[in-house]
Amino acid sequence: MIEVERNGELYKIRLSEACAAPPEVVYGLLSDLSTHMEWGGSWHPTRTQRLLSMESPKGPATVGVEFASTGSAGGGCWYDRSRVTAATSPTVFEFETRGQLRDGHGEERMLLHAVHRYGLSADHGGTRLTYSCTAKLELRGTGGDHHPRLPAVIFNLVVPSVIERGTRNLVRMAEERAGLGSLAGVPAVPVELLPEGA
Repeated sequence: MIEVERNGELYKIRLSEACAAPPEVVYGLLSDLSTHMEWGGSWHPTRTQRLLSMESPKGPATVGVEFASTGSAGGGCWYDRSRVTAATSPTVFEFETRGQLRDGHGEERMLLHAVHRYGLSADHGGTRLTYSCTAKLELRGTGGDHHPRLPAVIFNLVVPSVIERGTRNLVRMAEERAGLGSLAGVPAVPVELLPEGA
């Protein structure tokens, strides 16, 4: 279940998911920024918000590593620059993002400042993954361009659906890497729970 809280212009989103893979596997995917292009990009339906490109160093990301990405959005494209702010294997991976949404004419429409934090803890042989995002959205443009409730709509409807889908993709990828899931998207079942002869 996803939770959304608001404190003035600041929004906080929190989601917790169980994963059958151990924390080391999940952390390995988070710190390998190239995998974000799959579970946060190509594994999403093409007509939804998702990652389109990323420029990042190879190897596990550590504190201070910077990366740039673009993402699809309704009526435009996000251009983000991020910096890893916490990287403690296998328990915490966090990065700070500053981005701007440009419309189809290249006009800046929104500015975003967000901190994404993934907390991982061992849970019955697998992982309890807790994602939190603290974010502020600033609308740009001349008067009348945006409805004043647009940030509330974005953070209560659009962002949660993207986060839920991405988190489930990350869980699925981790379970596949650990040999616990299938590429067909069948939920992973720990081997010890399968009937004999399966």
